Amino acid sequence: MDAGNLHTRSLVGIVWRADVASAAALMQSKNISALGVYSTDGHQLMGILTERDITRVVAERSDPAGVRVGDAMSYSPVTVEGSVTAPEAAEMMKHGHVRHVIVRDAGSDRIVSIRDLLDTDLVGPRRN
Repeated sequence: MDAGNLHTRSLVGIVWRADVASAAALMQSKNISALGVYSTDGHQLMGILTERDITRVVAERSDPAGVRVGDAMSYSPVTVEGSVTAPEAAEMMKHGHVRHVIVRDAGSDRIVSIRDLLDTDLVGPRRN
């Protein structure tokens, strides 16, 4: 894959009222590091819940089952409309100090993670 083409994945979502323990279980079952957080009706993107956010809940000695996703999520996630190249995504992550970029296009939300950048020519071929 060249640096101009970046694979994005569908953004898995959860409603803001869900508890952090359920969100963590969903992330583990899907083998993903972030969830889009949506309004109760599922239409409005409100934020993003990442592994870092869950770690913060646990570090504060809060019970993840007793904390709402909306209270733990990061508001104002880094987003881009349309599409994004690997260099653009890397630059957005660097300047936003984040590991994920949400790509919004034609009513669908997709996500690029820092891990996805490893599959591009930006970092060179993988060694086995």
